[in-house]
Amino acid sequence: MTEIPPDLADAIELGCGARADAFGAAGVEAAAREAMARLGVGSVGGLARALLGNPEELRAFCESLCVPETWFFRQPESFDMLAELAAGCGGFMRVLCAPCSVGCEAYSIAAVLERAGVDFEIDAVDFSEKFIEAARSGEFGKDCFRSKRAADFGYFAGGGGRAKMPESLSKRIRFRAADILSEGSAEGKYDVIFCRNLAIYLSARAKRRLFDRLLSLAADGAVIFCGHADGFADSDPRFERAGPARAFAVRAARTGDARKLRKIPNRETAAKPRGLAEMSAAGGCTGAAAENFDSDIRSLRALADRGLIGAAREKCSALLCSHPDSPGLNLLAAQIFSASADLENAEKYFRRALYLDPGNADASLGLKLVRRRLAREA
Repeated sequence: MTEIPPDLADAIELGCGARADAFGAAGVEAAAREAMARLGVGSVGGLARALLGNPEELRAFCESLCVPETWFFRQPESFDMLAELAAGCGGFMRVLCAPCSVGCEAYSIAAVLERAGVDFEIDAVDFSEKFIEAARSGEFGKDCFRSKRAADFGYFAGGGGRAKMPESLSKRIRFRAADILSEGSAEGKYDVIFCRNLAIYLSARAKRRLFDRLLSLAADGAVIFCGHADGFADSDPRFERAGPARAFAVRAARTGDARKLRKIPNRETAAKPRGLAEMSAAGGCTGAAAENFDSDIRSLRALADRGLIGAAREKCSALLCSHPDSPGLNLLAAQIFSASADLENAEKYFRRALYLDPGNADASLGLKLVRRRLAREA
C-alpha cells in the first residue's frame, strides 16, 4: 500500500479524528491486513465499509494504529513550569491529562504536585483501552525511565528492570478510556491541561474540535501544555503562549485590558522589585467598578505605607472577598501580611498572585524570600 485509499482514510478520521497519513502507509497497511483477516473481507474497500458499519470494530482498528511512545518527565521544562504553578495555586489543583497513553505523563504530574505539597486530582484519558489498562497497573519497564529526572523522585520498586508506582500517586489519578474529542470524556474545569503530541496527528476538522474542547474545559487562566509541533498558538488566535519557550505552554488568549494587566514583565522591569506604593492595581473591572476598585487600592496602599498594618489587613481582607482573582491585590495582600510577620498568610497570597500571573517577578521573589524565612524559623 503506497497510498492510503480515501475511503479507509475517511474511516480513520471518523473513528479517531486522525489523519491516516500520520500513521504512515506501512502502519495502516499492516493494521488493515490484520483487520481484513479478522473480519473476513477481501479488499480494503470492503474493510472500510465493514468498519463504517461497526463502531466497535472501527474503534478497535483505530486503536491498533496507536503506538505508546512515552516516558516519565518527557519535555522536562513543562514539569518545571508545573512546579512553579503549583507553588502559586492556593493549595488545590485540578489537572487533565489527555491523551495519557500508558500513564507516564500522569504519574509524572502526580509526582511533581505531591512534592509541591498541594492537594490535587488528575483525570487521565486515552482513546486506547489497552493503554488505560497498562496505566492502571502502575508498572513500567526501564524504557519509561530514560529521563534522568525520574531518578530524582525515587519512585522505583521491584526488580527485573521494572518499577511499580506507589499508591500515594496512583490513588490521585482517575484513568479512563475515552475520546477527548467527544463530549463527556472530561467534565468540569481544569487548572492545568496536558494535551501533548495529539493535535499534530489530527485532521483540520478534528484539530478545531480538540481546541474547542480544551477551551471549554480550561478554567480561567488555566495553562495548557502541548507538544512542540502541535501548533496551538500558531494556528489558532484563541491561544497565546505562556511561560518559558521550552515549556511549550499556552493559555486562552486575553484581549484588551486583561492582556495589559497580566503582561509578563521584561528583564528591566523584573530587575527592580517595587514597593507597596509603586505597585499597580490589577482588578479586571470596567467602568465605575474599576474606578471604585482603583480608589480602594490607593486607600489600601496609603494605610500600608503609613504603617497602619492592622487597618490595612482588615481592608485587604474585605477587598479579597469581592476581588479574589486580582493578581495585584493578592500581591499587595502578601506584602502586607509579610510586613506584619504573618508568614503563612504571606506565603499563601504570594502563591495565589503567582498563580494568577505566572510571570510576575515580584510575586516570585516575594515567595522565595518568605519561604526562606519560614525555613529559618522551622
